[in-house]
Amino acid sequence: MKLVQYKKGSIVYFEGDIRENSTYLLKNGELIRKKTSISSAIEKSRIGVGEFFGLKSSLGPIARDETIEALSDCTIYVLSPDEFLSIVKKNMKVLIRSLTAFSNELRKIHKAIEHKLNVKEADLDDKLLGIADYYREKKAYRQSLYAYNRYLELYPHQPKVGLAKEKIQAIRSMLETT
Repeated sequence: MKLVQYKKGSIVYFEGDIRENSTYLLKNGELIRKKTSISSAIEKSRIGVGEFFGLKSSLGPIARDETIEALSDCTIYVLSPDEFLSIVKKNMKVLIRSLTAFSNELRKIHKAIEHKLNVKEADLDDKLLGIADYYREKKAYRQSLYAYNRYLELYPHQPKVGLAKEKIQAIRSMLETT
């Protein structure tokens, strides 16, 4: 692990860099993350003291998907993948925070893709019915009932509500006879 000083206005790394697979930890100062979203807009967020960044590129030869700029003079720990793993093994909170960050990013990507593909609310209700039907066909009746009931809760005015109610009744009747 090495400690590196950055002056205000310096770039820690640029979006698209593939030079190294280090993970970073801000010791002091303030950074800004600039990232091009799936809709081509520039998203900005601050990185605070004690926050890790550059995690995805440390997992393998993945190009950086953000530019990190120093908003003030900063001191940053630069960790190799092995050093980061060593820290994670000693402190599970770091792993949980990293997984939470990855999960949040995946959610954002998913929503952006749905928006880009112009997914309509009606498409979502059909997807939920499809999931319920899938579980019914696989004889996973508890999961199927849950999905049908969620459909009724979320989409009470859709045209297929009657069909969902029929399928719920059929599953319940079948479960009662077995």
